Amino acid sequence: MNEQDLQILLKTENEDEHLEFKAAKNKNKEVILKHLEHYGKGYMNEFLDALKDVQRRTVNIYLSELKDEGKIELMGNPQISRGKNKAYWQLKKI
Repeated sequence: MNEQDLQILLKTENEDEHLEFKAAKNKNKEVILKHLEHYGKGYMNEFLDALKDVQRRTVNIYLSELKDEGKIELMGNPQISRGKNKAYWQLKKI
């Protein structure tokens, strides 16, 4: 195998990994949306339970992306982590 063949092989493997990553990311974002459709609202701990192998930071990125896409919105005070006024996510009302 020459160097050009090796570079093509590595590029193909990287593209495949990128596609798998993107598919998993989209699936996880869909899990968040389905949760919100079913329950009306959702909290970080619920998303972490639903996405067991995903880190908190990654879930935050998913939530931020869904917010930027205009699909969800944060309600309540994000500085409050307990009680009835704690922040939660919901589907954005159109």
